[in-house]
Amino acid sequence: MSQSNDGLKQASLTALGYICEEINPDNITEYVNTILTAVVQGGVPEVTNIDVKTAAIKALLASLEFVRANFNIEQERNFIIESDLEATRVPSVTLKTLAFECLVKVADLYYDKLPAYMQAIFTVTINAIQNEVKDVALQAIEFWTTLAEVEMGLQFDEEEAIQNNTKPQHTSAKYVIGALKHLVAALLTTLVKQEEDQEEGEWNVSMAGATSLALIADCAGDQILNEIMPFITENIASPDWRKREAATMSLGSILEGPEKLVEIVRGATPVLLRNLHDKNELVKDTTTWTLGRICLLHLDSILHQLDEVMNGLTIALKDTPRIASVACWAIKNVVDSLNAQSSNAANSAINAEKSKKLVGYFQPVMKQLLDTCARPDSDESGLRQAAITAMTSTIFDAPEEVLGLVAQLLPLYATELGNLLKSADPKKEMAGPLCLMIQTCISRLGADVRKAIQIDQLMELLVNSLKAPSALADAMPAIGALADIIEGDMTPYFPHFLPFFLDALRKHAEYETCGIAVGTIGDICRSIGTGCASAAPEIVRLLLEALKAPTLDRSVKPPILSAFGDLAMAIGQGFIPYMEVVSTTLLQAQNMALQPTDDEDMIDYLNLLRQGICEAYSGILQGIQSLPHLVPLANQIMTFVVKCYEDQNKTEEVVHGIVGVLGDVAHVMGAHAKQMLVSPQVATMISQIIQSTQYEQRTLNIALWAKDMISKL
Repeated sequence: MSQSNDGLKQASLTALGYICEEINPDNITEYVNTILTAVVQGGVPEVTNIDVKTAAIKALLASLEFVRANFNIEQERNFIIESDLEATRVPSVTLKTLAFECLVKVADLYYDKLPAYMQAIFTVTINAIQNEVKDVALQAIEFWTTLAEVEMGLQFDEEEAIQNNTKPQHTSAKYVIGALKHLVAALLTTLVKQEEDQEEGEWNVSMAGATSLALIADCAGDQILNEIMPFITENIASPDWRKREAATMSLGSILEGPEKLVEIVRGATPVLLRNLHDKNELVKDTTTWTLGRICLLHLDSILHQLDEVMNGLTIALKDTPRIASVACWAIKNVVDSLNAQSSNAANSAINAEKSKKLVGYFQPVMKQLLDTCARPDSDESGLRQAAITAMTSTIFDAPEEVLGLVAQLLPLYATELGNLLKSADPKKEMAGPLCLMIQTCISRLGADVRKAIQIDQLMELLVNSLKAPSALADAMPAIGALADIIEGDMTPYFPHFLPFFLDALRKHAEYETCGIAVGTIGDICRSIGTGCASAAPEIVRLLLEALKAPTLDRSVKPPILSAFGDLAMAIGQGFIPYMEVVSTTLLQAQNMALQPTDDEDMIDYLNLLRQGICEAYSGILQGIQSLPHLVPLANQIMTFVVKCYEDQNKTEEVVHGIVGVLGDVAHVMGAHAKQMLVSPQVATMISQIIQSTQYEQRTLNIALWAKDMISKL
């Protein structure tokens, strides 16, 4: 870096930044000091070339993760932080933005090293939040957002340590609480910087400020109320729409964390209900969101006002798609909160009142949501999906008190779907949502579905829905849900809907449709058992074709392996003709699934692949139970199980799968598998799983079962 050529310096620093970003830190450990020296020298005050300083700070940002040893040395740490703080004061927006990004990363990685620098950091970040341009202000806000997240984590660790009578490894310095007065004041200035034509989900200074306030409220609890309530009280009914929206956003942002909110939300609710009719779109949007948050977090506090709130929200369903979409979410929160019954005996009267209101709201709400879903503009702002989510959640979580109403909805949805399928509308966009509602009703009613509707009528309707392209993806799971309940009674309908499922299995380019067909056909086969045997040759052929199809998204391939297990469970020894090709396929899949990799996405995929293989082996073992055909598979299975367990990246789902397979091998093969199973390696594996504290009870239970099966050999 002693060269005087600024272009060369910039290029060198840029190259160092790329090296820090792209190369595994373990491969450049011996060069870390040299790299850091060059980077920091490029950002010292004596360097006046902005491009060089920018390249230096960008490289510093990329290197922060692996310079912990340097950060532990005070002199080096001082030099790094001072160079970065100096860069926050230069005129260049790009450079300042990068410098603040560095501070964000320092807060995240080196929280315990901040004390000596917090006063200076406080000064530059508060000034930037209030006075800087968007990109710089966003990073300054992000510093405090990150700090709040870190301190919340530390608070949790401290509370856990107290419960366990231990000493926490790290403690919070409570920087957020210490800066609370000035920090909240600065963030409130950002909330009135809304953009006139602000798009949904757009990340800007006001949204960043609100997000930061929410985390700070969670961190500071009741202490934030004194700092923020005067602003809310003064501005929530202001004639200036910016102040009205900012005050409403402030209220919505502090609803989680503080405890002394009962009177605040009760007092604010009438104002919010008036503001639902505001002339400004953004004010209505934020008001609806805030009411939704109150319904999610503090519904018991406004139970006596809930009729007025529900009336306001149902009116909002007729507003623009943007507002109506948020209203759907708010209504879902009302239903979820009414379903949440307190276990405290003192709250029995509240529980009774909540149940009464839920029964009263159920039918009108479901009708209004369905009407909303059918709006011609429901494809805007995610409105249709928001309405569907609210409806399915309302039905699926319906308590016993409203099951009779769910039973009344099913024939209504069926009639609506039947009329739609007979109509001349070529799009039939509501056919899919109606199939989804029918599926949800079927799942919630269970065996009582037979009382609600004639199965012949329902199946005829669902088979006809398979012919509508817009309904195919929702009709298949509805048929699967019904098969799960009526099981063998589904067999007479199987030939009528099977061709549509087989056709969907061929749609490799439409991977979502293909994936639904894969999952559902497996469930249906398992439900109806040997009734699907005649279709097995074609199902196996299409599943194998799909596995090999280069156009099929890889996410569908693990469920295909599971489907082999479902089919084997269904037809038992009727699966024997396919054993050779399927076991070869599983061997190829497990060879891929056991490949070492550092790529996180690939690790996730390989774990899904392992789950699919486990489910295939379990289904084959439990289904076939023919030793001459299973014993040759034993070594292949055991190799897979052992190597899966040895992988440090295995998920709990994989562990659950492999111990389940071990238990199945012991249960089905018995003495023929004794030599493989009664071994120190297997015993150690199962003991480690049982003694581990990281697994859920269901995994421990299946490990105990596997141990018991092996002990009987």
